[in-house]
Amino acid sequence: LAKFTSAGTVGDSQIFDNGTNVGIGTTTPSTKLEISGDNTVLFGLALTGTGGTLGGNFHSPSIEFGNTNDSAHSFNIRKRGIGTNSRLDFNTAGSLGTSSGSTKFSFYENGNFDIRDGFMSISDSSNPLIYFKDGTNVLKGGLGFSPVSGGILSFSVGSSGLGSDTKMVITPNGNIGIGTISPSASAKLELESTSQGFLPPRMTEVQRDAIASPAEGLMIYQTDGTKGWYGYNGTAWVQL
Repeated sequence: LAKFTSAGTVGDSQIFDNGTNVGIGTTTPSTKLEISGDNTVLFGLALTGTGGTLGGNFHSPSIEFGNTNDSAHSFNIRKRGIGTNSRLDFNTAGSLGTSSGSTKFSFYENGNFDIRDGFMSISDSSNPLIYFKDGTNVLKGGLGFSPVSGGILSFSVGSSGLGSDTKMVITPNGNIGIGTISPSASAKLELESTSQGFLPPRMTEVQRDAIASPAEGLMIYQTDGTKGWYGYNGTAWVQL
């Protein structure tokens, strides 16, 4: 497209229109709008306001906001300038970070994500939940936190989610319930079942005696010699 280069003089602008596609900085645009620059160009597209600068350079096969010399970044929003001034950064590996070289959150092509050097916060005024589904979007389990009575952490396995499929809970006082959602306050661990029992560690007498510095009250089931339940009374193993 033509432009005035000086008073009364018409020359070529950086905008090229081939009738189908429009190019800025290129005479061979391959998309409806292609903006191109070289390594001397800091920002191919800049939107400037009082809050800072959003810059960008579009080039195949990615869309890049930021420094064209930084090929690791395919999408970058910066407060102003380059480098550590980045505020949002997607790189070509699919990672999302807050500045160059300090990725905090990553998305991967296989559907996994990774959080590093930080935390994940899920907020809800009543019952914040995390659900786990399989590849066909069928619910397989969940993790939930109830603010009732100071907060109960619940783990579920099954298609019904938290509730009937809850398998374990942890109360604010650290009481753990497996098979029950209301463990006794006097029990650190309560197991509840009408069809299964409690199975302690099973080992031979030699293996039992090889336990280093057994704690008083430690319990095992001995599978040879005089079989049975044994407990450590602080000085010796005794059959219960």
